[in-house]
Amino acid sequence: MGGNLACITNAGENEQVRRVAGGEIVWVGGIRKGCGNGPGPDHWKWSNGKDWSYTNWRAGEPNNSPSSHDPFSEYDENRVMLWENGEWNDASSLHELSAIYEIPSTSLVTHDTKSKQNEINNQPLSYYKFIPEKMTWAEHNNRAIAMGGNLASISNAVENNKVKEVSTGVSVWIGGVRKGCGNDTGADHWYWSSGEKWSYTNWIKNQPDNYQKSENRVHMTPISHGQQWNDISEDCQFSAVYELPIIEESVDYFGDNDIKRKDSKKIKRIPFRRIFGSLLFVGKVLSVSEMNSRQKEK
Repeated sequence: MGGNLACITNAGENEQVRRVAGGEIVWVGGIRKGCGNGPGPDHWKWSNGKDWSYTNWRAGEPNNSPSSHDPFSEYDENRVMLWENGEWNDASSLHELSAIYEIPSTSLVTHDTKSKQNEINNQPLSYYKFIPEKMTWAEHNNRAIAMGGNLASISNAVENNKVKEVSTGVSVWIGGVRKGCGNDTGADHWYWSSGEKWSYTNWIKNQPDNYQKSENRVHMTPISHGQQWNDISEDCQFSAVYELPIIEESVDYFGDNDIKRKDSKKIKRIPFRRIFGSLLFVGKVLSVSEMNSRQKEK
């Protein structure tokens, strides 16, 4: 593939990797130097040779510490994994996790299209699309990313009503992801897989409840249950609503009005390059490896 595991040199790249990971724990390209322990370049390097100039370690990490619950952690936490919220942890290279690859864009087939973009906030216009196939949250999330978008994020009542309308009244996945194991309704416990701010909710009464400590995703209930939000296991299989960028050739855009942000007075056209199945990011592609992969010793 001509690339490396993702190497992260600033907060913007870290956020991009987190979003591409789609709520999964993933390998990135950090490697421990020797047996010492510390957060900086004296103890860590990137597998592609980039300078170790930025970190986002979780509090108390790295610790290169053995765990009574982890047979692989006897002072061999020599690689870096990224948690669902974008924080880093040192971990044994023997763990099997998904991964984010950093691949030169020249190694992939590309084509140029056009996108419309908002002049004020520099955010691409998007629209909601109903996907009828019943799959798990992760399966839908990976497909949405491959299409250049994410599972739907909802930041106000207007957007919520649009998702209700688009969903055709059936139960659908949206992009809400639980933070950790706590339980409450707000931004301390939930985030959108797209990275949008968690500023609005429409929970069913007495939800979320994290039943059996396994309800870590959000779905919109069917019309028979009020089309409100409920927390549920990510392994359930539902249809979904995706949030996709408006591309000029998109039949969906011109055929309906499921546009999330639209103000014709503030729109300009700019070139937009789309990578089949992946995302373009500063001259490289960050993509999720579908298979569990072990980091190889270097």
